[in-house]
Amino acid sequence: MQNQALHRRNTQSGNALWYILIAIALLVGLTYALMRNSSKMASNLGDDEARIVAAQIMRSLTDLHDGVAKLSLMNGCPDTQISFDNTFDTTNYVNASAPSDKHCHVFDVAGAGLSRELVPASASSTYAGLGWSIDGTRSVNGVGPENATQTVCASNCAELIASATGIDAAVCREYNLLAKIPDGTIATESDTAPIGTYFTGTYGAGNTNPTRISTGTGLSTTALYGVKTGCFMVSGSPDVYQIYYVLLAR
Repeated sequence: MQNQALHRRNTQSGNALWYILIAIALLVGLTYALMRNSSKMASNLGDDEARIVAAQIMRSLTDLHDGVAKLSLMNGCPDTQISFDNTFDTTNYVNASAPSDKHCHVFDVAGAGLSRELVPASASSTYAGLGWSIDGTRSVNGVGPENATQTVCASNCAELIASATGIDAAVCREYNLLAKIPDGTIATESDTAPIGTYFTGTYGAGNTNPTRISTGTGLSTTALYGVKTGCFMVSGSPDVYQIYYVLLAR
């Protein structure tokens, strides 16, 4: 009789443990589903399509970076003479300091020989049909020779940066994975894309928090500290995502 009672208690304990394990499994599954759905709320693309678009963007911006490097290293162009003037936008990127033979032009056969590529329409509704915005007014903390422990950098530390805003959330995440940012984490920054600011051979200060893509004092930094290219979110209603690429660190 005593053995039977003990058996019943063991059976009941085993059943209770089984129910607890089932409840935990369901809770984990529900949490994962909620996280997965919330990560897709701001996206109009599936994972596979977003991955393809992100790879296309990475290739385009890497080509742009390599073109600037070619002008500097092979053509002997100072950065202040580099011109992004192109046949689609013949006014905003005119650099009066660029040599007349165009050997310092990014989008000319005499220079880097690149073709001006548009931001994919599926990646950004804001920049659909437009080229990358290229400015010299911002900086990324930890990129370039500035003192990484400063809250703001010196007055001459602004980088040459290509960017586009209004990026699809899924593309943003996939781009960060390609950029080797752990787990594709999307950092939140206060910076906004300087639409209407065009690089024509001169730089802004880039040394105040609003003009820094990644801020931080000492070792307290954001996920984009020292990251040459990535995608971040600017909080708002709705949230806005921006891809950036440092073409030239200063």
